[in-house]
Amino acid sequence: MVRRGQLWKYLLTVLTLLVVASITADTADAARKRKKAKRHHRPAIVQPYVEKFAAIVIEANSGRVLYERMSDHTRYPASLTKMMTLYLLFEQVQKGNMTLSTPMTTSSYASGQDPTKLGLDAGDQITVEDAIKALVVRSANDVAVVAAEHLAGTEWAFATRMTQKAREMGMARTTFVNASGLPDESQQSTASDMVILSRRLVTDFPQFYPYFRLQSFYWGGRSFEGHNNLMKFFDGADGLKTGYTRMSGFNLASSATRQGTRLIAVVMGGRSARDRDIQSAELLESEFTRLGLGRPAPVIMAMSPLVLDDEEAAAAEEESASAFRPDAASKVVMAAPAPQPATPSGTPAYASIPSSPREIGQGDTADQIRSNPVTHSGQWGIQVGAHSTREKAETQLQEVSTQQRSLIGGARSAIVQLDVRGETFYRVRFGAFTPAKAESLCKQLQKKGTSCLVVTDGAWDQANARASLPIAVR
Repeated sequence: MVRRGQLWKYLLTVLTLLVVASITADTADAARKRKKAKRHHRPAIVQPYVEKFAAIVIEANSGRVLYERMSDHTRYPASLTKMMTLYLLFEQVQKGNMTLSTPMTTSSYASGQDPTKLGLDAGDQITVEDAIKALVVRSANDVAVVAAEHLAGTEWAFATRMTQKAREMGMARTTFVNASGLPDESQQSTASDMVILSRRLVTDFPQFYPYFRLQSFYWGGRSFEGHNNLMKFFDGADGLKTGYTRMSGFNLASSATRQGTRLIAVVMGGRSARDRDIQSAELLESEFTRLGLGRPAPVIMAMSPLVLDDEEAAAAEEESASAFRPDAASKVVMAAPAPQPATPSGTPAYASIPSSPREIGQGDTADQIRSNPVTHSGQWGIQVGAHSTREKAETQLQEVSTQQRSLIGGARSAIVQLDVRGETFYRVRFGAFTPAKAESLCKQLQKKGTSCLVVTDGAWDQANARASLPIAVR
């Protein structure tokens, strides 16, 4: 009996321990699940978009910086990477180590690259010249790897060579880990570094630079169309490279020449292909104007339809009109006066329009500005949006005027209409301000999540001259 009683005690103890362990495990598991669920539902901190946009404009002959914005902040280069792949390819041809007709063989690794691609199969051959065209026009990732393996044995060895060349050029913040620009967190660069590379392509290889002007390429019974839209609508544009991944946003290195003066611009982290192209055009036009080479007004900017290439198509639905739009032959749509602090009775407020956009860059100085200097301190304004309908523009004008009254104060307002190949945009603007005030306003609005671009020209006074009657503050 004693033995049987001891056995029951032992069994009861074991059973108790098992129950306690099970309860403890269930409690811990539930706690882990609650903690995981809490993490899962925690709202993400979204950084304002404006922080992603970086840009720089230089005069190619001297390398002088005319404009810059966050140009030393690291960004993902995407297919701008292929400019370095092309540079090293040009270098080998120039040294006589290969010719434009040299065949390069496709490996299975190269064939397996993600789009965009030419569609080469393992064992296929492509000449150096066709590879150049495929990289420029098609932005072919498989061809980038074919070139890399031909020149260095492996893509990794080639990427190491790319980074070494970048350092030699002074591209201190650039690291390459592949030849194509396909997404990799370790592959980074800056707008400043990319403009160095763009300039070196122009100056080091004048005999090869015309390839960047190509807008079509024929291969394997199929014609591929280029998508550097700036060359289709911007006066003097002559090439370089687009790029896009979801990590990078929309990038563009562009070059344009007028009357022997070449400017090179790099835009990184654009919101859409359309806005990236228009931002680039506005920056280039603004700097050409400062150099006395702007278009005579009024001239229509004939923008061709902006068709995305395959690497950009995934983000096509995200395109929207933003604050960055070209100032072509703009029409002034007189806006209803914005709500403003009370002013003395009878004091008029005029709807006004600036026409040549300008965002102040860190590299701007008074002696850099232009051959046609602005002589009136109030010829600067800000643009906060561009919309597909006038109603949306009027809504934003009222919202910004009301919500940002402490910043904008009694500024004049305008809705500026732009017609581009059948598309109409209505841009919301305020002014006039001194340059310093316009820059300060934009920075403050951007911190509050409002897109903003500083715009300037002599057109404030021109718009006032055109207005037959002042619009009085109600």
